[in-house]
Amino acid sequence: MKKKLAVLLSFAVIAVFSLAGCGGGDSGSGSAGSGEKAKFVVGHSMAEDTSFGKANAQLEKELEDSGLFDVEVYGASTLGSEAEVIQSVQMGETQLYMTIAGTYSSFIPAAYVFDYQMPWIGNPDEGLEVLQAVYNDEEFSSYVKKQCEGSGLKVMGFSTLTYRTFTTNDKVQGFSDWKGMKLRTLENPIHMASINSWKATATPLAFGEVYAGLQQGLLDGQSNPVEPTYSSKLYEPQNYITNANHVWHVVIWTVSEESWNSYTEEQQKVLQTAIDNACQTMTDYCVEHNEEYLKYFADNGCDALYLPYETLKKMQESSQAANDMIAGDKYAGKEAYDLWMNKIEEKTKELGYDQSKETYEKYLKSIGELK
Repeated sequence: MKKKLAVLLSFAVIAVFSLAGCGGGDSGSGSAGSGEKAKFVVGHSMAEDTSFGKANAQLEKELEDSGLFDVEVYGASTLGSEAEVIQSVQMGETQLYMTIAGTYSSFIPAAYVFDYQMPWIGNPDEGLEVLQAVYNDEEFSSYVKKQCEGSGLKVMGFSTLTYRTFTTNDKVQGFSDWKGMKLRTLENPIHMASINSWKATATPLAFGEVYAGLQQGLLDGQSNPVEPTYSSKLYEPQNYITNANHVWHVVIWTVSEESWNSYTEEQQKVLQTAIDNACQTMTDYCVEHNEEYLKYFADNGCDALYLPYETLKKMQESSQAANDMIAGDKYAGKEAYDLWMNKIEEKTKELGYDQSKETYEKYLKSIGELK
């Protein structure tokens, strides 16, 4: 009996070690070599029916269809604040997060270049093509990605919600109309310096508090891209949307460095392709829906304005001191700033575009805003 028991115990020990040797442990390690799918948790701050939701639904399908990833997507800030989720990505608990470029500036100083004020006062559609050509440029994108190395984050791509613009209570046409307005903006020194240079008062406020601030009259206007203005109903307490297009709103997509390094070459390739596709889907969705949103605003009492070229030019000139801040060591630095400016000039020439009054007014005529 003792001999039989000893044999049984021996088999039990062998079985335990065999299981351990066959990949027992964390099933979410991300290694395709084990034959298991890599757990892939995605977080973002927007609702399912936005560009964030659409892009991440597509990403989830592509990764699941590859058979290499087990994907869970959590939108509407379900996983926590931006700072909390970014930290979670650094620790490898969350695999992917994407948000406005400025949020990453403490990890990626070069991200400050995306805060450049009044970047384009020609045809805004052409300006968006220039932006995409810049951030998809190999030299520029590699520069930004390299700055992030060792931070726990890996930059995977860029997308845009097009431009940030303002909704306001009062009609804006001339440069002097900005004077005295309390305008909600990001708590970002470059954005704030630009707005203050127009003699308006930059008023940083958390996104979740903006609607109440507008409704209660604490603010005269607010800055956001068209899509968040629509999805959060920020047009409701306002009379106008200016289409001032004062900043390109760039979104940076980052994955966990720890998770990325655990993936096989095949997984990395599939993931990069899926993120590239999702970035373009987000951008295309916003470009395609902006006019629809503007019409919806007008139907609900918030009329679209298009500022005269002379007003935009004065705003651009006044914002130059704010833009000069970007080249400082406290922000992006001169090397990153010069690369950014050179790439804008290079891509503008390659695409055959310009920022002239003639081009801008031709655009206004094409959309029926100028006779």
